[in-house]
Amino acid sequence: MKNILKFSLVVLFLFSIGVTKGQVTWGPKVGLNLASMSFKSSGMSFNPKMIVGFQVGAVADMTINDVWSFQPGLLLNMKGSKYTVMGDSWTIKPLYLEIPLHLMYKIAEQGSTGKYYVFTGPYFSMGVGGKIKDASGSQTIKFGGSSSDDLRRWDGGADFGLGWEYQSFQISVQYQAGISNTIPNASSDEKSRHRVFGLTVVYLLKNK
Repeated sequence: MKNILKFSLVVLFLFSIGVTKGQVTWGPKVGLNLASMSFKSSGMSFNPKMIVGFQVGAVADMTINDVWSFQPGLLLNMKGSKYTVMGDSWTIKPLYLEIPLHLMYKIAEQGSTGKYYVFTGPYFSMGVGGKIKDASGSQTIKFGGSSSDDLRRWDGGADFGLGWEYQSFQISVQYQAGISNTIPNASSDEKSRHRVFGLTVVYLLKNK
């Protein structure tokens, strides 16, 4: 995780230098999430159910050349999952402050001002809130590294997606695959990772 973060910071720095003479636009980003969390423990694998979450924040679109651009962002992202085990159900909805670092390849649509694009890149998240709900009620998620905590505070993984750009709008579908184990103080056979499908819209503000 630390090596991935270091690599991404170097990439961000190099791209920032490369686009200083290019066009940089900013804008809000909003989206709908269909989220789940894989969970394995002691050789058992639980079947999670998706929940509806959201993402909201802002991105910068940094043009590198006619087809490549770099798009970092800062988002508030709700993920989570629902589980049912032996008749007992509970839902977990963690809220993260997230930094995605997307490299985008854009293809101009012939006869139109629109562009298709694909993108990929790492993301890094810090848990800042959320709730766990069960039959007895709800409680605030505790982030940390001890066995008494609910989730590890730091999460990371990769995003993959495609979309369509028209004028100032970018509409995307994406899949987020968590790499980090979200279980605090986990044993070698305990693993849980985020899995998120997203539909997002970006509106890029024109430079004056």
